[in-house]
Amino acid sequence: MERQSRVGTVTAHQRDRFEAKIRRYDDPRRCWLWTGAKSSTGYGNFVVADNRTQPAHRVAFQLFVGRIPAGRVVLHRCHRRLCMNPRHLYLRKPRHQDSGHGTTAAGRHAKSEPEGHPSD
Repeated sequence: MERQSRVGTVTAHQRDRFEAKIRRYDDPRRCWLWTGAKSSTGYGNFVVADNRTQPAHRVAFQLFVGRIPAGRVVLHRCHRRLCMNPRHLYLRKPRHQDSGHGTTAAGRHAKSEPEGHPSD
């Protein structure tokens, strides 16, 4: 089955490729960790149609939750850049801090990614 999204039509093969790069845990509160390619900023990357690279957490949101409206960013409740758990992802209008400013104060700058964790 194909699903239309901002990243284009996602085929069953692409979805299978994407899901194969996620380490899931039985506890739905834990992070689902991205094991694929990573950007220099520590976010997961996934190649979609036409060899375009998209942030993996945006692809995860579109596959597991739905469309990302124009002018919205996908953020992590758990503050872990490699988390793909749709329960940890949410939409918000962009703010100046979302460009990386203010991440040190939030304790999210240059932080290593621990194994899955319980997150509420």
